Amino acid sequence: MANIIHSKHFTNYVIIAIGYVATIAIMVWNFIDGDVLFIDDLGIALALSQLAGLYLLITSGTFKRTRFYRYARIGIAIILIGALLKIMHYYGGEIAVILGYVWILGCYTLSFIKKPYKKILDWLKLIYAFVVIIQTTSTFLHYAVADYLQIHFLIMLVMVILHIKEQKELGYPEDVNDNFSL
Repeated sequence: MANIIHSKHFTNYVIIAIGYVATIAIMVWNFIDGDVLFIDDLGIALALSQLAGLYLLITSGTFKRTRFYRYARIGIAIILIGALLKIMHYYGGEIAVILGYVWILGCYTLSFIKKPYKKILDWLKLIYAFVVIIQTTSTFLHYAVADYLQIHFLIMLVMVILHIKEQKELGYPEDVNDNFSL
């Protein structure tokens, strides 16, 4: 039986751990310093953990093998075009980004509905997708929801822990999803 060090996802696990440890250190420092904690203070540490966790869950999940993933790539293209429009301060950038996110969420939701069996990790991924879309949309539209502490960081941490537990039970298989190609 293999251990976590020999897992093909070990690098992702380390990056996620470093991001969350740095986040906790920043939170403790702000508590000791007496400063008010803003989500911007956590910035790069949480972003690093989120990206590594998202990459881990996408590469080890089954969504990439569904036909809905092909359609979701259209949403990714819309998001990229919307981001470019937003960077250049053209009209419609925010709308394109929001439509792209909603498109991807719709594709993921349809894929989730078609799954024959659903585990806790699958439900958490769906909840995570909804929370991130609501957070991103409210940020683009400048609603007050964006000012509150974001719960999706905690959901991602729980998902990564469940993923590690699941991979440990499987013996950290090295050939999971390696046959996928675009």
